[in-house]
Amino acid sequence: MLNAFRLFLIFEKQAMKLNTQKVVNEVYEFMGMEKFELETVAPSNTRSYKTEDVVSEATKEKLKVFYEPWNRELDETMIEMGFNPPRY
Repeated sequence: MLNAFRLFLIFEKQAMKLNTQKVVNEVYEFMGMEKFELETVAPSNTRSYKTEDVVSEATKEKLKVFYEPWNRELDETMIEMGFNPPRY
């Protein structure tokens, strides 16, 4: 039987921001690929988005309700793995 925890690599977004090369190395290793040295770790293609410009509050609420069972299950799994999942 496959170990479900080996099917996914989970890391916190903050880790990518604080140590990009280390996280990239972990991703490549997880995928069985040779390490890749980044030319730069500076963020690119970034901009801030206003939530109201992207999706309406009504749509946000519908999506929250629809995905709630799966988000709850993911949260429980992450807690079992020692992560502190975000609360939505």
